[in-house]
Amino acid sequence: MMLKEIIDKDPIAKFLFERSIFTYSQLDTYLIDTRNDTSLKQKIMLRDGKHVSKGSFLRTLKQAQMNLKKAFYTLILTEYLGILESGTTVGLIHVGKALNQISTSAPTFEDIKKVLDTIDVTLNQLSKPTSRRKNIM
Repeated sequence: MMLKEIIDKDPIAKFLFERSIFTYSQLDTYLIDTRNDTSLKQKIMLRDGKHVSKGSFLRTLKQAQMNLKKAFYTLILTEYLGILESGTTVGLIHVGKALNQISTSAPTFEDIKKVLDTIDVTLNQLSKPTSRRKNIM
């Protein structure tokens, strides 16, 4: 299943993608690479949209991998420097696990909305200066 199918079927994936650092091409390429144990030529053919060269596919994959690494380094750095409270990154990992469990349990629209609203509120709180944050995690 390529990214377009995932986003069309999964409102949580759509919500998270729209707020991520990945471009559409980067996430589509990353998903193809991680979910398909096939040749590079076959992976390229799975990409949504127009055909791309091997070089373009690999360049996009490398960009996606770097964005993911930078996102984790950013979280670690902000916790290390005290911008985020200690344990925040662990809390975010728990959010990811909870989302994974919800996605396998056929949630209702209300369940999904509640989870997405909670994520939004939590992450909005994280972006406020420490002195104005409430206990969020």
